[in-house]
Amino acid sequence: MTTRAMTVAALAMLMLAVELQISAAQTPGGAQPKIPNSSVRVRPSVEPVDLRSGPQLFIDEYLVAEARGVRKVTQQPQRFLDGPILGWKQHTTQPYLTVLRDAETGRFRMWYNYDAGKNCAIAYAESEDGIRWTLPELNILGPDNRLFIIGRSQEHGSYGVSVVDDGRQARDPSRRYKLMWWSGTTEPPGVAVAFSPDGIHWTQYQANPVIPWYPSDHPKAHAGVGDIVDAYWDPIRHRYGAMLKLSGLESDGWPAGPRTAKFHPRIVGASYSDDFVHWKEPWRVIVPEPRDEGALEFYSAGGTIARGPLLISFVRMLHDDYSPDPGVMDERGMTPGIGYTTLATSRDGEHWERHDDIFFDRNHEKGTWDHAMSWIGSAVPVGEELYLYYGGYARGHKIEPTKERQLGLVKIKMDRFVAREASGDQPGLLVTVPLHVRAGAGSQLMLNADASRGRIRVQVRDLNGRVVPGFSFDDCQPITADGVALPLAWKTNIDGQMKPGLIDLARLNDQTIRLEFEITNSKLFGFELQPGKMAAVRVGDGPHLFIDDHLIDSSSDLERKSQSPARMDRPIVGLANHPDGRVSPGTIIYDPQRDTFRLWYWTAGERVKNALRYIESKDPTSWTGQGEVTLQLAGDQGKILVDEGERAARDPQRKYKMAAFPERPLIGTGVFFSPDGKQWTAYEGNPVLPYYPFGHELWRVSVGDIVDPYWDPVRGQYGMFVKMYTTSDREFGVNSRTMQRGMGLRLTGMSVSDDFMHWSRPWRIFEPDFRDGQGAIEFYGGEVIARGDLLIAFVLILRDDLGEEGIGYTVLASSRDGRTWTRHREPILQANPSADFDRVMAWVKTVTMKDDTVYMVYSGRDKGHKTGYRQIGLATLPRDRYVARAARQGREGILRTSLLTYRGGVPRGLWLNADASRGQITVRVLDAQGKPIAGLEQSQPVTGDGLALPVRWSQPLASVGAQPFHLEFALRDAAVFGFSFQDESLASGTEVRTAAQRVP
Repeated sequence: MTTRAMTVAALAMLMLAVELQISAAQTPGGAQPKIPNSSVRVRPSVEPVDLRSGPQLFIDEYLVAEARGVRKVTQQPQRFLDGPILGWKQHTTQPYLTVLRDAETGRFRMWYNYDAGKNCAIAYAESEDGIRWTLPELNILGPDNRLFIIGRSQEHGSYGVSVVDDGRQARDPSRRYKLMWWSGTTEPPGVAVAFSPDGIHWTQYQANPVIPWYPSDHPKAHAGVGDIVDAYWDPIRHRYGAMLKLSGLESDGWPAGPRTAKFHPRIVGASYSDDFVHWKEPWRVIVPEPRDEGALEFYSAGGTIARGPLLISFVRMLHDDYSPDPGVMDERGMTPGIGYTTLATSRDGEHWERHDDIFFDRNHEKGTWDHAMSWIGSAVPVGEELYLYYGGYARGHKIEPTKERQLGLVKIKMDRFVAREASGDQPGLLVTVPLHVRAGAGSQLMLNADASRGRIRVQVRDLNGRVVPGFSFDDCQPITADGVALPLAWKTNIDGQMKPGLIDLARLNDQTIRLEFEITNSKLFGFELQPGKMAAVRVGDGPHLFIDDHLIDSSSDLERKSQSPARMDRPIVGLANHPDGRVSPGTIIYDPQRDTFRLWYWTAGERVKNALRYIESKDPTSWTGQGEVTLQLAGDQGKILVDEGERAARDPQRKYKMAAFPERPLIGTGVFFSPDGKQWTAYEGNPVLPYYPFGHELWRVSVGDIVDPYWDPVRGQYGMFVKMYTTSDREFGVNSRTMQRGMGLRLTGMSVSDDFMHWSRPWRIFEPDFRDGQGAIEFYGGEVIARGDLLIAFVLILRDDLGEEGIGYTVLASSRDGRTWTRHREPILQANPSADFDRVMAWVKTVTMKDDTVYMVYSGRDKGHKTGYRQIGLATLPRDRYVARAARQGREGILRTSLLTYRGGVPRGLWLNADASRGQITVRVLDAQGKPIAGLEQSQPVTGDGLALPVRWSQPLASVGAQPFHLEFALRDAAVFGFSFQDESLASGTEVRTAAQRVP
C-alpha cells in the first residue's frame, strides 16, 4: 500500500493545465489560449443557508427559489452635497481614496492621492462628521498633510491608496494600519505595501513589490497587476483581500477603448493574503461579457465591504468610447470617456458576480464637477446609512487630471442596494431557498423594507412544503412601515383575541425551513435573524465531526483541511479477475460476526447489460477469482443495503434490498429483495420512480440510470440518490457528450421512503453553482454513511469537458436534516495521474468500516469516462478523519463550539479525534455566557495522535450537570477532527496505527 494523494491545489493546477491544453487545441493558428476566469452568475442555492451569518440581502439570486409578481430593482445613492468634499485645491489628482471611521473616537480618517508625477504622495485628512474635512499640518514632508512620496519612474507612475485598519487587537501593533498602492518606482513595478502604528507614520516594506507587474509578452502577463489596487479585510474568511487591475490578452478578443492598447483592455483580478505581504497570484474575476455593449473596461473595484455572508464591491466602469455630451470630442479628437459604478458580489471570496444595472451613475447635468465619471472607492457605515466616497471627473477620462478629478460623497440607507419590489394592489410572492435556523428565546426576524405604501407578510414552510402552525400569512402581523430593521411578529389567539409577538422563533431552532414573503406595493431589501438568547444544539454521544460548520460558533487562526486517504497502487478487482476490464463496485459490507468482507460488484452480463456478482474475503486488499453471478440485469447498475435488527426481523425475505435501473418491462428506478444477498426478486410494482422522456411535462422530476440507496438511522427512513437532468442546456450549459441535443447536464436528486417501495417525488440536491466556476461539472450520485447525527455523502464529480475523455473525482457532502446537503469542494479522492488503473477517474462507490479504519472502494478508470478499463480500487482513512481543523503554522488556533446540550443526561467524559503529536490541545468548558465553569477552566494538555484521546480537568466533565455549555479548543501545532462523549471503556482505538499497520 502506498500513499499517492494529490492536494486540492494540485487538482486545481491539473484542471487549469487541462483547460489551457483544450483552449490551445481549439485556438486557430496556435494563438495563445484563453485564460480561465472566476466571473460567475449566481443561481438559487440548493444547499441550506445558515442564518447565523448576519443580514441576508437580495442583491443576487442565491436566496430566491421562486418569485412571482416581483421585480428586481437596483437602488441609487443620493447626492446631497453641492460640490466635492475635497478638490483640486487640496491637490486631488486621482479617484482613489480610503475613508475609515475610528471605532473609539468616531472620527473619520481619509487617505488620498496628492499631486501627480514625481511629486505624487499619500495625503491625509480628518473629519468629525464625514462631510466637512480638515487637512492637519503634519510636518512630515513640509507644512502640509502629506505622509510620504510614492513618485514615479521614467516609465511608470504610482497610483492608489488603500488602507486597512486591524483595530486595537492587531497582532502586531506596529503594523496595525496597512497600506497598499501601485508603485512605478520599485523593480519591477507592482503592488507595494507599507505599515503604520497610527496611520500617520509609515514604514514601507523592504521587499516591495509584493505582487509584480509583467509586460504583455511575459508568460505571466495574464497575472501581471496594473496600476489600480484596492485592498480590504475579509472578516468572513479572516484574511486580507485585494481587487486589482489586470489586462486582457490578444487571445481574449475583447474590444478595447481608444486609449488602450489594441488587445489589452482593463479587467479586474483578485488576490488574498494572510499577512498582507505574501499574496496569492492574481486571477481574473471581472471581464467583458457578450452581453456588454461597446468597448467596456473596468478600473478595478473599490470599497469592498462584508454584509452577512456576502462581499460587496463597487466596480468602476469605463467607456472610453463614449462621450458625456453627444458629439463632443477632446482636444485630440477622441471621445472623452464616461465612467459609472456597478455592484459586484462574492459569496466565497474567490468568484465574483458583476451586476449589470448602474448603481451610481455620473451626474448627467452638464457642467457639474462629476459629469463625466463617478467612481465609488470607499464605503463607511454611519448609523442606518452607508456613506459612499467617490472620485468624480468633470469632462472626461484624461482631461485636466490635476484640476478636474475631485472627491465626493453620496449616501444610501444601509443594505439597500437592490430591492425586490411589487407594485400596485396585486401581491407578489418571493420564496426563499432552504434556510437553517438557530434561534433562542426572544429571537426575531427583522426586515429591511419599505412598506409605507403597502404591506409585507411572511409565512414559514417546512421542507415538505407544509406551513408551520402559527407561522402562516394569516398569523403574521403585517409590516406597513419603512425601516432597515423592522421586527416581524406572528399573532396567536389569547382569550378570543389575536395578539402578536407571543410565538417565539425558538420553536424553529435547528430546523431547515423556507420563508415566503407576500409583498404588496412595497420593497424588500433583505432580512436578518436576531437570535435572541443563544440557542443550544442537542447532541448525543457522537461522534461529532467538524466536516461542516454546524457545531462551530467561532474560530480563529484555523484552517479547514480535507484529508487524503492512502490507496493501493493496484486494483483489488480488475483485469486479473475479469480480462475484459469492465468491472464496477456495487456494495462492500464488513460482517463482524464472521470477520469477513462481503463485496457485490458488476460486470458485463450474459446477453444483458450487467451482471451482479458476489465475492467474500478476509482481507479487503485481496480478492481472488471471479465472484458468483447472482443476477442478470437488463438495465444499469445499482447498490445493495442490508437491514439489521428489527428491520431485518420484520421481513427476513427482504433483509437484502437493492435499487437499480432496469430497462424492462418499464424503464425507471426499480427495487429488488433477497433473503441472503444472492437470490433476488424484482418488486412487482417497479418502477418505483419513473423515467420520463426529454420534453415530457414531468421531465424535471424524471430519474436516470444512477441510483444509490442508503439507510438514514437518524430519521429512521430510507434515502436514495438518483440521477436527474437539467431542464435544458440553457440552464447550466451543454456537455459535448450529452446524447440528446438540448438535454443539458447530469445532476443528482434525492427521494425518501419508509418501506423501500413507495418513494417520494425526487428533488435536486446537487447541481453546479458559482463555486464550481466555469466548465461543465456533473454529478454521478454518491455513497452515504451516518456518523453520529451527521449524514456524510461521497459525491461523484464528472468533468467530461476536461482531459482527453473526461476526468472524475470524489468530494464530500454533509446533511443535518436528511433532505438538504452541503457539498464541500475539496476532493476526498481524486484521479492518480502517476498510476495506471485510476489515472483519470476515482469514484468512491461504497464504504465500510472495521475497527479504526474506513475502507473506501472506488471505481478507477485509466483513459476516460466512456473509454478504457474500469477496475476496482481501495483507499483507506483512519476512522472519521475526513476533515481537520488545524492551527495555522506558528499560531494558536481557537475553536469554540456552538452552545451544546447533552441529551443523554450528564456528559461522562470527552474524547478527541485529534493529531497533537507535534503540539498540544487544551480544552475549556464555558457556560452560556461564555464564562469558564469551575473546575473545567483549563484541561491538561492533550498530546499524541489518536482517535479517542481523553481530556482531563481538575473536575470530571459530569460536574457541568445539565446546563448548556460551549467547548473551547486551543490548538498549537495540532489538528482536531471531532469529539465524542462516552465512557472510556467504550472508546475504541485510542491510538492511530500507521498505514502499514492499518492495511496489510
